[in-house]
Amino acid sequence: MVMDDGFVSAVFVSEKANPTNIVFLGDGFFPKKDMVIGGRFEQIVKARVDHLFSKEPFKEYKEYFSVYWVSSFSSYPDNIFKSEYESIPGVHRSLAVGDRNLAREYAAKAIPNLQIIVVILDSFAPGGTGGNGIATSSLASYYTVVHEIGHVFGLADEYIDDDLAEHRNLTNPETIFDQTKNRPNVDTTNDPTKVKWAHFIGRPGYESEGVYEGGYYVSKGVWRPTSDSIMRSYSASSPKFNAISRETIVKGILANAGETYDFNEFLRRDKP
Repeated sequence: MVMDDGFVSAVFVSEKANPTNIVFLGDGFFPKKDMVIGGRFEQIVKARVDHLFSKEPFKEYKEYFSVYWVSSFSSYPDNIFKSEYESIPGVHRSLAVGDRNLAREYAAKAIPNLQIIVVILDSFAPGGTGGNGIATSSLASYYTVVHEIGHVFGLADEYIDDDLAEHRNLTNPETIFDQTKNRPNVDTTNDPTKVKWAHFIGRPGYESEGVYEGGYYVSKGVWRPTSDSIMRSYSASSPKFNAISRETIVKGILANAGETYDFNEFLRRDKP
């Protein structure tokens, strides 16, 4: 049975009064038969949800989340939410939603108080973006969804990319400082006692945390917490968030729930 346009299905629902709500939408899915209970799109969503919640801190804090998907029908050759590659000129993999207002309208059919929209484009060409409450991903990699949701929680990219550095005008230290000052997982100092994640460096169990040069698209003048992480690579060889990124996500989860963050409680529940 084909679902009506805008049909809502819950993957799982939290018992928390104020959970972090994630709504998945499909873009470019032309056969309406894909949008059925047990159909192709639901299988895609559930596979990515299972992958997301196999990663810390999402696994440990799963009870704070509700996840839904909403049926949305595209008509060939148009994508209903206008998702397109090269949203950043010259960067083909920068896949972004063109009609963000329509995506929010559809997601609100599931629940009006939502924090994260994940738009999946029916394409196997690598691509994605994240920020301002919306994560976009193709079908190329499960890790893209995790990485882009990291951006929704305010995390910066930790990799080097000359094209993105040029796009963001990262040509001098002042510009780099201005763009990274509110990003918890990159810093413009290499002093291990002053970096944003100094409270993890040297702590037992957190031996991988340090100061590594290269991040936020530039090779010099920016430092990151670990040699590799999900915010540096989409690949299975970098399967986790570093400590400051996990802490940032947990702070966001608890803020959504109206609960107070406590560092000692974070350490008790963390899986470094």
